[in-house]
Amino acid sequence: MCREQQNKNNKPVVENQNNNSGELKTLAEGSQSSITDPFVAVIRDDATYAKLRKMEPKLPRLEADFFRLNIVVAAFLGTRNTGGYSVEISRIENGKIRVAERAPAKDAMTAQVITSPFKLVSFSPQGSTAVDLSAGEIFQQRAQLYRISGGTFRGGGGLAGRNESYQLNGKLQLSRLGDLVTIGFALVGDGSERERSLRGSATGVIKERRDYD
Repeated sequence: MCREQQNKNNKPVVENQNNNSGELKTLAEGSQSSITDPFVAVIRDDATYAKLRKMEPKLPRLEADFFRLNIVVAAFLGTRNTGGYSVEISRIENGKIRVAERAPAKDAMTAQVITSPFKLVSFSPQGSTAVDLSAGEIFQQRAQLYRISGGTFRGGGGLAGRNESYQLNGKLQLSRLGDLVTIGFALVGDGSERERSLRGSATGVIKERRDYD
């Protein structure tokens, strides 16, 4: 087998970058990526996006102002031994963003070439900037899962000026690609008078710690 070559028929699809509706807008997708490991990124700033573009130069250029009104979700499926695979990004119940692998049917005729599908979408958060991500199994295999065994949340305010403390439970999930790390968190407070929870995903750049004299 040989790696599929980029040509006029295999350029990533790049669409209009403007989106004020809050709906998912496809910015680019294709079957060939320089990123060959499964990874999902939720990007909110141009510095993080620039780091991703260094790994995958085919991604469209986005100006810094773009991230003032938009969040970008990028998904890379990893290496596949045939064609027919793609990445699917959609909204599901409760506003979650679902990222999944779309595989060819078992009896489908597929090109016998190595592929590495990817997709890039954006959306306007229109209020809450939390991104609750539901990633398929292929994207979770390389992630590290941490469960929170203890902790306390404290909050206060409101018209009554009340303070409240409650136990913290939940989990963190970390996925890394080079200097990028995506953190998914689902935190739940126990013992509160009303349900308290914090869910979301975000990607940032890892900076090595340097000790100076």
